[in-house]
Amino acid sequence: MKNKRIWFIFMMASLFACKADPQKLIAKKWTVSKVEVIVSDKEKQNMKDMDLKPEVEIQNQEKMLKETISHITFDAAGKYELKSNKGSWKMLEEGKALEMTAEGSKTSNKISIEQLTAESFVFMDANNPDIKVKVYLQAAQ
Repeated sequence: MKNKRIWFIFMMASLFACKADPQKLIAKKWTVSKVEVIVSDKEKQNMKDMDLKPEVEIQNQEKMLKETISHITFDAAGKYELKSNKGSWKMLEEGKALEMTAEGSKTSNKISIEQLTAESFVFMDANNPDIKVKVYLQAAQ
């Protein structure tokens, strides 16, 4: 019985010791594999009221965002670089959120991290409740 208890304690300690540090996981170059724009019913109706087709508008936004973002690099010093801008970043909420501030900007953007592993990173920008953007990234080769 004593051996089982020691084995259990050893296994639990190993699990907690292996938990990867989000600060280290994020520090690399990432390539966008998919962008998903999630639009509220209210916003879809606004599009229809302007004689726009929501499905087409959403697809256009997804394509434009994927091309605009393309890739993003985070370094260990807390700097990031996109195709179109750069700035600083910091991890929040024990790796569950990320705050990004573009160079020259006085405001920051908080995004929620849905998944972060050595190979994939998925985040959601839900600062606008009517239009949410989910971005899927893969570690660059």
